[in-house]
Amino acid sequence: MHRVYFRAGSLFAALLVLAACSSEDQVVSATEEGAARIVAGIKEHMDIYLADTPEVDFQWVGEVTAVPAGDHYEVTLPAVGAVIDGGRFDIGQVKLTVIANADGTYRFDAKLPPEMTASDYDGIEIARLSIGGQSHTGLWLPAWSTSLDYKFAYDKVSIDIQPPGEDKVRIDIGRLAGVSSTTPTKGDLLDVKSHFEAADFSVSAPDGALSVKSNRIESAMNSIDVGRFMGALEELQQFQAKHTVAGLSGVAGPEAKKQVLALMEDLITSYGEGLSLDWSVKGIALDGNGKRMTLDGLTLGMNTVNGSLGSMGVRFGLDGFGMDPAPLPGELLPTRFAMDLQAGNLPVKEVWANFVRLMELQDESGSIDPKMQALIGQDMVAALSAATSELRLQNFSIASATSALDASGGLTVSKEAAMGMTADYTLVVRDMGSVTKALSPAAGQQPDQKMTGALMFLGMLQGMGRAGAAEDGVQTLTYDIKIAPDGNILLNGNDLSALMGAMGGAR
Repeated sequence: MHRVYFRAGSLFAALLVLAACSSEDQVVSATEEGAARIVAGIKEHMDIYLADTPEVDFQWVGEVTAVPAGDHYEVTLPAVGAVIDGGRFDIGQVKLTVIANADGTYRFDAKLPPEMTASDYDGIEIARLSIGGQSHTGLWLPAWSTSLDYKFAYDKVSIDIQPPGEDKVRIDIGRLAGVSSTTPTKGDLLDVKSHFEAADFSVSAPDGALSVKSNRIESAMNSIDVGRFMGALEELQQFQAKHTVAGLSGVAGPEAKKQVLALMEDLITSYGEGLSLDWSVKGIALDGNGKRMTLDGLTLGMNTVNGSLGSMGVRFGLDGFGMDPAPLPGELLPTRFAMDLQAGNLPVKEVWANFVRLMELQDESGSIDPKMQALIGQDMVAALSAATSELRLQNFSIASATSALDASGGLTVSKEAAMGMTADYTLVVRDMGSVTKALSPAAGQQPDQKMTGALMFLGMLQGMGRAGAAEDGVQTLTYDIKIAPDGNILLNGNDLSALMGAMGGAR
């Protein structure tokens, strides 16, 4: 199903685009010949983007039309519908005002139908989508069959869902908006930046409600070879339109799998200097069954840098988490979490080659011979060691109302090290005493076995930490953990194996 959404999304991203600022003297007058070229180009790409799949049967009624009107064309697409599992989603007709530029590109303004419907097996309407206001303009690049500069906005979007015999569910979105822009960089390469936002999102149903104040996605593709990227993307879309491929292990056979992997490599490596993606959600509230969950903010991010030695990272965080009624005491309920994990000095070519080997060895069920998998794993580790690859924990933090754990540090893969790697991490625990107190039984109560075990473990950790104090005077415990080149594991400078041996002897 995800391939269908990807192609359909690509089509509508092409329709909802921002016009480049071409001056009036660059506009080419509309002609019948120009109209024919527009019709042919749209029909060609509809056949690619809206190709049928085992899950979805796309249907359209009517033909693409383009009518010259002075300095522009009035373009109408066929009424499009999609049959999914016997039900039907009717999109309707999309209309565009298209202006041809002297450089062969097209500016246009598109209008989606203000209402769309979905029906069940019997043709009974079960959902209706309404758009209160809309604006979408952009620049189409025929040479690359895409649009990179665009702007769109939908206001007061609502979806009413009510299958026969069921309660009504309503979805409201105050505003959906997006913008993408390009900046020329080295040679024919481009930097592409995009921003998307959904504001005032809500779902209401008889048994609960969800609301989200804002949902934003920021992305950047740096020094992208657009011709190479779009060539590989279009070839991949054409391939998927003609073949059934179940993942990468599917029924199309090893040669088809190799072709897909080669196209994927072209897509990934066309980002000359990599890409970044940041997603943030604010003001989340979920109500249902007499309970309420709130979250002030949620973030997720990733970044990659290409090159002979590349890098990649992931970031995740949440803040202001709360539940009513609370399932745990405030000292134990996490309210904040953050993680930033970065991998560097990655031998991109070797890592990808070993990934391809793994995929090519998959059988139709997705299984791989364990012996071959182990051999490829050894080759991967050898490549990482030769490149002295790193895995850095830039930040790890989890906190409750009173206590917190913060960690940072890094690991380096090294063929010179006795354990194949060295590592250096620092963990700082704030106010472990409040956690111990919250877990301890009240006066006159007997602790259960699990609680007793947890308290014993915390007591051991307290004994192993280096005591200190934060700026506000709250007690802290610090743990410096190292894996030395000689293979020794050190905790706060002490050999951990010797320490564990001593603890065992004490028992």
